[in-house]
Amino acid sequence: MSSAERLTGILIKFDHQKGYGFIRVLGHPQHYFLHNKLIRTEQRTSVAVGRCLSFVPMKTERGLEAWAPSLIHAPAIAGD
Repeated sequence: MSSAERLTGILIKFDHQKGYGFIRVLGHPQHYFLHNKLIRTEQRTSVAVGRCLSFVPMKTERGLEAWAPSLIHAPAIAGD
């Protein structure tokens, strides 16, 4: 897995008090750990379960982690 490769996933769990959560990527059997300190300050208040994020996957001593996470903003849906 290249450190330059970005993946996209859904935040499936996030505990704001503890400052961490997990991202699920379709087709990947394991979840990626996400720590609050890696989220850009201006995006921290928008972090919520169900949000889509892109990130750089990193394998560390602790397991799979999500580095350089960025929230993906869904395009607006046009009304009728």
